[in-house]
Amino acid sequence: GATILPFGGSSYDSSTHENDRIKVNTWIRTSSKFDAVIDFDAVMRDPNYQSRLKSTVDSGDHLHPNEYGYKVMAESIDLKLFN
Repeated sequence: GATILPFGGSSYDSSTHENDRIKVNTWIRTSSKFDAVIDFDAVMRDPNYQSRLKSTVDSGDHLHPNEYGYKVMAESIDLKLFN
């Protein structure tokens, strides 16, 4: 499983959507329904504004990562998960 990225500031931003994102991510992290969890939320969110992407990984629409963001996501995956 993989967590949902922050999207604060995007066209999807609302308190309802953010609450749902938090609930789903908590379930992904704690449900034990997956063999492993890749926590993209943790590596991509702004530590000061956790509903938003870090500015260094944001493409500008506050929803999609930029090229560097995709690199950060890829490098956060432990390839040993696929052995």
